[in-house]
Parts: sequence; C-alpha cells; structure tokens
Amino acid sequence: MPSAGAPVREIDRGNLDRRELALTFDCGATANNTAEILAALRDADVHTTWFMIGDWVRAHPDLSREIASRHEIASHSDTHPDYVLMSDDQIAADLEAADRTFQQVLGRSAKPMWRAASGSRDARVLAAATRAGWWQHIFWTLDRDANGLVTGDSGDWRDFTPQQVAANMLRAAALGNGVITVSHCDSAQTRQVLPEVLRTLKEQGVRVTTVSDVLR
Repeated sequence: MPSAGAPVREIDRGNLDRRELALTFDCGATANNTAEILAALRDADVHTTWFMIGDWVRAHPDLSREIASRHEIASHSDTHPDYVLMSDDQIAADLEAADRTFQQVLGRSAKPMWRAASGSRDARVLAAATRAGWWQHIFWTLDRDANGLVTGDSGDWRDFTPQQVAANMLRAAALGNGVITVSHCDSAQTRQVLPEVLRTLKEQGVRVTTVSDVLR
C-alpha cells in the first residue's frame, strides 16, 4: 500500500515489457449473457478480472461464486452510486459494504482493487478510497494511434453492433503491451464476439489475463 502522503494515482496500463492484455468485465446490471461469457473464457482457458457491485453479487450468489472460482474479483461499489456526489465517509462506507458481501458470499475480500461506478471519480474520490484501503483504482487504457484516440472501453454498453465491439477490442489490443480493456458481463454483443476475439488475440501472440498479471 502507498505510504502516508503518497500521491494518489489510478492505473490504466500494465507492464510494457510483456505482450499481455488485461480483459476486465464490469458486472452490475443484469446477469443476461454472463453464463455464456464465462463459458467462452473457460473454453479459451483465459483468466480475467471482474469488477462486481455488491447488489449484483447478492442477487446472483451462485453465478458470483462461479466467477470467483476462476477469475480475479474487484469492487465496482456496493450500489453503483456516483462517488463524486458523496462524502468521503459515504464513499468508504459503500466500498466496505460491498466488501462485506464479497467476504460473506465469495469467501474473500476484493481489496485493494476497485473501479468507480460509471468511471465517475476525481482526485478527492481516489484519495478517500485510498484512505479506506482501496488504493488500486483500475481504469482502462486511453492512448492514440495514427487515427486518433483509442480507448480500452469496448463500447459494448452502447448501441454498437457486435462487429464494432470486436473491432474496438482488437484496436485497443493493437496499442501494444499492458493494455487494460473493459467490457460488461451482460452484453449480448460481447457474448457474440468474445470467442473470435480471443482466438484472434491468441493468434497475434497476445496473452489475455488479469489486471494483477499485467501489473507484475
């Protein structure tokens, strides 16, 4: 954990020395398509990182335990509030409420890794979370190629076609080593394209793995 007074920093990319990509899933709306996404990851023998909200874990305990049995878990808040609108104490309380659920349902804590709901955060929010023991805020990679800004956000929560989602994931991977991407565990588009995306990345020599792995 950072020493007292250390600057708060969020992480949006991993080790640049290895051809690895962290595939992450935000999990907090429905459980539609989640079983199929898990099956695709299992078939490809891939381990990934899942940012889950407490409400979702409480609503889907068996599915959550299946996720935790194979994948890395991290916090996505307890009820998906906007932390920018909350006090420091409220932020800490929400993160702790989610973690109590993780420990009760999944048998382990998710500390210190988290991602703000809807990506809504500022320096104060990150500092409050750090003081509460959540010092690894994981965003997704933002970089540029010859055609402009590239984001690790697959866009599978938007009204994008499956083909657009796949193209976004592969374009992010082309940025190089240590890229962190984000998809959603209930996305129909991701369910449709994930097997082919994983095959393509493997053919390209990209190892798809967890956030902790790309940070090594």
